[in-house]
Amino acid sequence: MLAAMAQRESLIQQAARGVAGLGISQEDNRSLAEYEKEADAWHARLVRAALKGLPARYVRAGHGLITVEVRNPGGRFLPDVQIELVFDFEAYKGLEHAPQWVEYPTRPRKFGEPRPLEAYRTWLPPASYGMPLMPALEGFHRRTWIEDGSVVVKWDVGNLRQHARDVSDQVYILLSARPLDGVLHGMWKATVRDLDGVLTGTVDVPVAEHPIDIASALDFTPTAESDD
Repeated sequence: MLAAMAQRESLIQQAARGVAGLGISQEDNRSLAEYEKEADAWHARLVRAALKGLPARYVRAGHGLITVEVRNPGGRFLPDVQIELVFDFEAYKGLEHAPQWVEYPTRPRKFGEPRPLEAYRTWLPPASYGMPLMPALEGFHRRTWIEDGSVVVKWDVGNLRQHARDVSDQVYILLSARPLDGVLHGMWKATVRDLDGVLTGTVDVPVAEHPIDIASALDFTPTAESDD
């Protein structure tokens, strides 16, 4: 089935190259006023998409990502470990899932540029095969979450063996201001089943001195590596 799909797509690409080689296109019959109206509408859609999609481009470009690492340096098996991390800073928003990616609208053709015809797609018979069913993702369990969008990060580590280490799922930190000392201060506590008391400590996350260039975030396009 997958081979048939690949073969069909190959035929489509070959036909597209053939049509392009023949130079088959339709003359641009838009007036200048119509082109200006089309460009204005595209610009408005682009602005809306950029504003809505900035958080996703920000985190996908590698900004605002936080992971927590825990280690068991001792020789005792630690069952059912839970970590809670609290940041004491008001100008902060936490997200446990990456913001939704928003694609930018397609730029209109330049004024006077011919519109290529795509009638070649009708040369191929309709596909008779169905789309393959993707296997369900079983066994996935997110262990790290943000409590109600607040400054509390909770992590259900589970069992931690002797001298083992574990890393949390990614969470996302969005700051609307920089702390005065340039550091995001947090406190953590860990509880362990069958162990009396609570383990506590502090964590400091340095914040860049200057805000990122918004234009660079808006221009970010995910690559194969960033889509992992």
